[in-house]
Amino acid sequence: MDALADALDDSALQIATLVRSEREFSANASHQLRSPPTAIALRLELISESLDPDAAQEAQIALDELHDLDHRIDDLLHLARTGRIADPKRFDVAVLVRHHADHIRPRFEQLKRHLTVGGRKALDSFGTPGAVGQALEILMDNALAHGRGDVHVEVRMDADTVEIEVRDRGWIDDTDPATANPEAGH
Repeated sequence: MDALADALDDSALQIATLVRSEREFSANASHQLRSPPTAIALRLELISESLDPDAAQEAQIALDELHDLDHRIDDLLHLARTGRIADPKRFDVAVLVRHHADHIRPRFEQLKRHLTVGGRKALDSFGTPGAVGQALEILMDNALAHGRGDVHVEVRMDADTVEIEVRDRGWIDDTDPATANPEAGH
């Protein structure tokens, strides 16, 4: 019994040490991950007050992206601390989709492609906005990198399920165009 008690005490001590190490890592990571974006944000705020409207607009877009990065850092630190993704909450899926589309749209425009969003203008849902946003970004990035033509994102409700569809004109590859699917949805 004494040997078993000693083994359990040793295990408890090791677990406590691991938990303390993870908390210290999270605190250090939080500081290290937030310091450079904070410095960048301060510079961008100065630029956003510029008399040049194009520079001010670009600075504001970059500030919005830094704000999104800050939320991602929060989500990752929450995951590191708890082992779970952020807690689910009520949010407007349609607003989230338009927000992400607005951020990636300039990349489409550089390639002379259009990104449009249709469907519901407001759609209240319960879930994890960060996870939905990350999945949406992956789909839009894939459509940008591997698709062709314009891209349309549709937000709708089907029964009790929220659907977000990202549709492009198919994949760019070396297959015979006669056999390629001209309307690929993701």
